[in-house]
Amino acid sequence: MKIYFLNKNQLHEHEDGYKFLDLILFLLLLSTIVYRNIWRVFGKDYNWDLLNYHLNNATNTQPLVLHPAGIQSFISPILDKFLLPIHTTIPSPYSGILMLIPIFLNYAIVRFFFLKRLLSDNYKLPISTSLVAIFPAMAISEINNSMGDLILTPIALLAIYCFLNGIINSKTVFVYLSGACFGVLLALKLSFVYIVIAAYLLFLVMLIKRVHKLRDFIIWNLSMIFAFVPLVFSHSLKLYRDFKNPFFPFFNGFFHSPNFDDNNFKDHRFGFHSLSDFFTIPLNIATGRTSGTSELVFLDIRPLLFLLTFSLGLLMVIFQTYRGVYKPFMGDDIFKFFWLGNLILLSYIIWGLSMGISRYFIPVEILGLLFSVAIFTKFFGNLVNSNLFLHFVTVLLLVTVTLTTTSVNWGHDPIRSHSISFQKNKYSFSEDPKAVFLLLDQPLAFLKFESKGNSSQLWVGSPFNDYDKFQQLHLIKNRQIFSLSYQED
Repeated sequence: MKIYFLNKNQLHEHEDGYKFLDLILFLLLLSTIVYRNIWRVFGKDYNWDLLNYHLNNATNTQPLVLHPAGIQSFISPILDKFLLPIHTTIPSPYSGILMLIPIFLNYAIVRFFFLKRLLSDNYKLPISTSLVAIFPAMAISEINNSMGDLILTPIALLAIYCFLNGIINSKTVFVYLSGACFGVLLALKLSFVYIVIAAYLLFLVMLIKRVHKLRDFIIWNLSMIFAFVPLVFSHSLKLYRDFKNPFFPFFNGFFHSPNFDDNNFKDHRFGFHSLSDFFTIPLNIATGRTSGTSELVFLDIRPLLFLLTFSLGLLMVIFQTYRGVYKPFMGDDIFKFFWLGNLILLSYIIWGLSMGISRYFIPVEILGLLFSVAIFTKFFGNLVNSNLFLHFVTVLLLVTVTLTTTSVNWGHDPIRSHSISFQKNKYSFSEDPKAVFLLLDQPLAFLKFESKGNSSQLWVGSPFNDYDKFQQLHLIKNRQIFSLSYQED
């Protein structure tokens, strides 16, 4: 960033002054974020997903058809196996501190890859912008949490950076590397598939414009496949063998397993249900009406801010191109900014149509703020020829985003230090290897993990999982059945 004044001495003085302002603002914003969320580092997590399937998926050895965690029973256990020791063996606050590693990685990727390299530091306060960007509401909510979206965000950000750097600057090595990163990301959590689809669409545009060759597209796909398949092969083979769908019960509209509805599963509580939702969901998130994207209430203005600034930037480009109203806008970097903006916009549309769950959107929200800050400062830069005013606008925007962002508590207990909350309960189970436990309410799958009973014991859901009742009845025939209902106290 260069700010031109009368002479070189003044230039250096003003640059140093703005760097100092950036550092002071960074410390103030960091203090605010830490003050409001420090409790998340202490204690232990006991969110619904952890109780219902994370623990059990990581250790389950019984037939999946009798798995007690419902539709989540069939999700690949790789990530759960990685998170299991963090939430069961490492005491607080060390487990919470360990879970801050993704936050530091996100900051490093945003600051040194996106801002410094890809976007050429076109920011007035890059250190503070990077800080605010990595703390959307859902990222904060998953600190010291087992859900896994925040844990995988560094991989998602790295994949997006490599992809954009590769297609924008014609660096094929980065294109291939992005494919490998996307493959790993999908293998660990399929909920990030919306980003990959958005990248596919942008790559097809590059092929049509002949910016990249078909060979690059093929190798990109192969690198994704070679990274994806080894990680999912064993689990997917098991699912295909048992249910004729390697991603059972998801994508069953393509695989037509007889054990599940012949459609592609979507939780219809969330996401777009009409064209108007494209506009109203960001507004609802900005005002705390989040029932369309989350089970719990939070507030975050980032999605709304992105839609407003994307529209603003688009209008600026149109006016500049066809009417010559505005001065040159972002110079050569306009191409980079709007490829980033297009990826974010496509990701938002696909996310809303396919799932619409807020915590899956963390990587895109992080990048959305980078885009919004850049467009805001460039817009005011064309109206007011004052670097001091532009820095003021940036400060105001970053402070507003920080202070208006609220988060949710998925089920975190900041007091407990050595064990997951439900480990206070002791359960006495029959040692009969043919026992069947009928679970009467949810979440109860953690009981299998907690009991550490005989692995030949069978567990079924409430009253039976819907995936294949005849097979379930056959497996539990002539066995002693116990009914269980979880009581926290």
